[in-house]
Amino acid sequence: MFGLFLPSTFANNIDLSPIVDLSDSFQANVYWHKPLANPKNNAQYYIANNDGQLHLIDDNKLVKIPVLDLQHYYDNFSVLNRLTLHPNFALTQQKGYNTFYTAHVEPADEAIRTIRVKDKAIKQSFLYEAVVVEWQLNSANTLKVDPDSKREVLRIGINAPDKAITDMRFNPYIKSWHDNFSHLYIALAYDEGFKTSPLYSGAILRINPEKFGLRSYTTPNNNPFIDQTNIPNELLIVGAQQIMQFIWQKNNDQQLIISHNVNQQPLLSLVNYGDNLLTQAPTKALLTGDASLANASLVVYRGRKFKELRNKLLVMSKQEGRWELQSLKTVSPFQKSVVNTFSNNDLTITDDFSLFTDNHDELMLFSRSQHVIQQLDKKSGSSEVEHYASNQPEVFDNTDNTDNTDDSNFGFIIFFLIALGGATVWFLKNKESQQAVKSLLHKHYARFELSVDNKQVSLFNRHQQTPALIIEVENITRNEVWLNDEHILTIEKDLSGFNAQLEQMLESKFIDEKRVKMVDQRTRKIELKITDVEGIVYGICLYMREGNQRLTKAKFGKVTADIKEWCWFISAQLSPEKTGKRIVKIVHPPKVVAKSAPEKPAETQKSKLTEQEQASKNSQASEDTATQPPTSLPNKPQANEHIQEKKSDGVDSSSIDTQLIEALNKLANLKSKGYLTEDEFISAKAKILANLQKDS
Repeated sequence: MFGLFLPSTFANNIDLSPIVDLSDSFQANVYWHKPLANPKNNAQYYIANNDGQLHLIDDNKLVKIPVLDLQHYYDNFSVLNRLTLHPNFALTQQKGYNTFYTAHVEPADEAIRTIRVKDKAIKQSFLYEAVVVEWQLNSANTLKVDPDSKREVLRIGINAPDKAITDMRFNPYIKSWHDNFSHLYIALAYDEGFKTSPLYSGAILRINPEKFGLRSYTTPNNNPFIDQTNIPNELLIVGAQQIMQFIWQKNNDQQLIISHNVNQQPLLSLVNYGDNLLTQAPTKALLTGDASLANASLVVYRGRKFKELRNKLLVMSKQEGRWELQSLKTVSPFQKSVVNTFSNNDLTITDDFSLFTDNHDELMLFSRSQHVIQQLDKKSGSSEVEHYASNQPEVFDNTDNTDNTDDSNFGFIIFFLIALGGATVWFLKNKESQQAVKSLLHKHYARFELSVDNKQVSLFNRHQQTPALIIEVENITRNEVWLNDEHILTIEKDLSGFNAQLEQMLESKFIDEKRVKMVDQRTRKIELKITDVEGIVYGICLYMREGNQRLTKAKFGKVTADIKEWCWFISAQLSPEKTGKRIVKIVHPPKVVAKSAPEKPAETQKSKLTEQEQASKNSQASEDTATQPPTSLPNKPQANEHIQEKKSDGVDSSSIDTQLIEALNKLANLKSKGYLTEDEFISAKAKILANLQKDS
């Protein structure tokens, strides 16, 4: 389990070049956190301190007036622990633009109604709380935060300020078209007093911090501990003890690299999502034993200055009285090599520092002892190109300059290679797009069905006939309709419902979308998102089309019809008071055009008259109302919903008989399925027959 040590090949090849001097801002007992590069400006950084002040570094200088001072918003503020930027921070007109998150500590206040993450097995009250807050910069002046943007995301009870959040970040490799985009990962400190509690055992949480109705955040439905009642749904990894830092590798979204102390021993581990380290020790340790790691020094290098280090894990480790920059392989046997050994003039052995990257993924180092931000550069004369050139034999060209044959062949080869490369790039991009679409389909449920008693919703995976999950209708709190990643409708418990105007709006959007020509690479997607009482969101991709290829089974018209029926049904369940009256058209037998026809046998006429008279005698006076139930997603009709009659003229008596029979059969079918009560059935039947007599 110990990392293999390889001889140094890059030692003493790195220079530290100061770029920002923070000496003027130095204050005793003020701790400055690791800077974050401003994704909107290569020359700017954000930096915060434990007193709750967030500053901008611009033109290599600290802007004195803070962007945010938490003490102005929290009278009992204790300490700021972490700061992170939303992945869409630099993207205008996108959710998350100019948005960032802070984690701080303050005394517990039960009067604050923010959602709290709790271990239900712990009954005691906590003296302090860790608080995650969302903020947004002022749109008119980005040097200030918008005071109205303050929104608490969650709170967690803790015993002391040093038991708070130790790391908080977004996965930088997840893109906006991925399912788990903008999920926030939070590491909570280990508490020895509750070491058997999953929440306080050194846990990492994963949430979607976006506001969702009345909930300040939601829990991804693929979090691994959702089905375990003794572990909070928000938890992703349990039992890692004292976590200092965690990061990701580019192509592995199911695993974290964690720097932590286990039983007071430093450890660098590969930990899978869903691992419970309370029951088993980490099985993939990159560094163990006598490793002494800097608290915030994990980086997966993706820059261009050090080509030999690209996509490798870098860490700062203390060895023999000096700091070393080490490179590690994340596959067995986890080989380690020394990139550079820093002299005590560069970094003292007692120096407190952070290793991070700028917007170009180049290495930066923030030394708190020297109050300076430095960039790491290759020493002059040690570049890879120069080293390669110095070992090449000298070659003299004796070719006749008048002979252009070789040049012509060479040019053709270059052209061919460029064309081949272009085709390869196109193929790979197209394949990547297809893989992204397939991944989306497999991560969503494919369809849903309502039970016969209308009390349960079954969710099905693709190509499956048995439900993957069953949700009680009474546990649903929110329903959303999405078209091409655009949120177009929300029905929320006791807050918003469905009505004829919204149905018309849906129909209009679906018609407009249907008219759009499906050219190559264009996608058409319809989704439902259902949220339960626990805040878990269940995504259902009902329709997906890419170009001229439909990737889901149901057709567009069928899906849109089902969605409208579902919206009427779920609205009546969640917000009956805010659900409009559904206008349903019933076609009555049309008027008869007078024409000569052979008389029917008297016995037949008498039989029909007797049937009509008998129906009229059995009918009772009732309201002229009824509701048509959904075809595939039934909802029990309400007696007070209006029916709009529609009449038509100009058909013969045989057509009247046919339509009369169909109308009566439909009523009988609705009654047999329980959609009409006995009184509603008799009333509707009598109404049809009465209209027939009147028209004839």
